[in-house]
Amino acid sequence: MRYCAAAKQVKAAQSLGDMPLIVVTGGTQPHHTPESWSYWMKFQQGMAKLSSKSKHIIVEDAGHAIHVDQPDAVINVIKDMVAWVNRTQKIGAVLC
Repeated sequence: MRYCAAAKQVKAAQSLGDMPLIVVTGGTQPHHTPESWSYWMKFQQGMAKLSSKSKHIIVEDAGHAIHVDQPDAVINVIKDMVAWVNRTQKIGAVLC
């Protein structure tokens, strides 16, 4: 998906309520100018603000392809999300 289309979707979303959300940003992206980096970080922070239960994690030693540059960081984020969701599940939920 192109960046402009993604930005429009984020603006249109308004809110994800209390849906657990982790936004992961690669902290090493040399293709950015200081101005574009500032805009990119505001966009990333804006995505995190869509949920009242969100985290914004910056992986310093990774570029845009975090899963390639720092696969262990991605694995840890997934594990953290699973644990977070498990901790916040409502007690008494019935599985059918």
